[in-house]
Amino acid sequence: MNDPICIAKIINTHGCRGTVKAEFYANSAEDLISLQTVYIRKGPDFEPHRVLHAGVHKGFLLLDLEGVQDMNAAEALKNVELFASRSDFTLDENEYFEEDVIGKPVIDLDTGVCYGTVQEIVNRGAQDLYVVVKDGQEHLLPARPEFIGRVTDEALFVTPIPGLLDDEI
Repeated sequence: MNDPICIAKIINTHGCRGTVKAEFYANSAEDLISLQTVYIRKGPDFEPHRVLHAGVHKGFLLLDLEGVQDMNAAEALKNVELFASRSDFTLDENEYFEEDVIGKPVIDLDTGVCYGTVQEIVNRGAQDLYVVVKDGQEHLLPARPEFIGRVTDEALFVTPIPGLLDDEI
């Protein structure tokens, strides 16, 4: 598989016929239910699994995968991450894969000031936060459209409020 992207993590079984319940890493599960194939990492390789049926239930992705036909097979996949090919997705203007912002410089859209680089993405309940580090100092940037102006291959351009990414208030 070319250019894999992690899309979900299987967190449990659903029912007794091999359906898996997954926490998804997309804006909505609807972005994922049309996938025909998902992949599971097996060492350096990815094993394809045809999606027989996909749906959403109580905010989770439910999948019936080829070769997973009973609860025992589904249970064996608990905590396994699912991948898809980036080519399976069409991104609109200014949409991006969150994992692609890691390592990018964070630049003020108005002033050009560099606030540091995105080190990781964390979720503390309400939303994703980008951990921005410069000179050993860490700031948390909410992954919200009010703050994220534009994402390019080179940088993450932001419009922060005072004190969000610097010590000025």
